[in-house]
Order: sequence, then C-alpha cells, then structure tokens
Amino acid sequence: MSILQSLPSAAETPIGRFQSALLVIAHPDDETLFFLPTLQGLQAAGTRVAILCLSTGNADGMGSVRTEELRAACNVLNVASEDLEVVDHPGLQDGRGNRWSPYLILPVVTAAIGKHSAEVVITFDAWGVSGHPNHVAVSEAIRPITAR
Repeated sequence: MSILQSLPSAAETPIGRFQSALLVIAHPDDETLFFLPTLQGLQAAGTRVAILCLSTGNADGMGSVRTEELRAACNVLNVASEDLEVVDHPGLQDGRGNRWSPYLILPVVTAAIGKHSAEVVITFDAWGVSGHPNHVAVSEAIRPITAR
C-alpha cells in the first residue's frame, strides 16, 4: 500500500493531520483485505474516510452480492453511506483478463477527490499488493495525479 498525495509527503505528514481521505479500490473486499489497518488508523486519528470502488466485482456474476457486502462492511467500519461510491462501467469490469484504461479511471477518481474534498488518496502500490492487473491499473492511473 502507498499513500499518494499532492500535499507534503506522507513521511512529513502525521496521519492525524488529514480531515478527509479517499481510499480507491478495485473490487469489493479490497477495503478489508488490504487496507483495514490504514482505514482504522485514519479514522482513529479523526480523518473522515470515503471509499471509491471502481467495479462491482462481477467476475463470477456476483457483482450485486459483492456490492451489498461492501455496503455492509462500510456500515461496520463506520464509513457513511454517502462516502461510498461503487462504479459499474463496462470498461472497468473485474477480471484478470480485463485491461483497465487510466483514461477511464482518472476522471472518476478526480471527481471523487473533489466531491469528498480529499486531502490524501490511498490506493495500491505499484504491484497492486497481489499482482492483480485491476489493482495495478488503479495504481498506475492515480500515481501521476497524486505524486509530486
């Protein structure tokens, strides 16, 4: 995981200094599998966390179920319903064989940053934590707009 931002570097900025953060994930369950300690740490420091999920996770035809599971997880994790957005775009479908274009990802992320007044964007590292191509695509798309 990496904290990517256009503010002072993560090393220079205490975690509690942010009013709002945007967590950008590829699929429902990424928030729990890969980012739970970060999410909880930000919340404990008083940061409001919004989640942008770029797909419904429909690789196995379970997208509606996985989306509802994400909503339930956010309820348990104290992420307000208005702070969760799940995208269902034909070009951003879950699957290792599906190539996601940064030209599709970038405007969605930019809009979410503005909507939530996010001071910091959190997403996958360059390897996508697990090497999943959808995770890697998210990292590659976001890095240019958040890096110094």
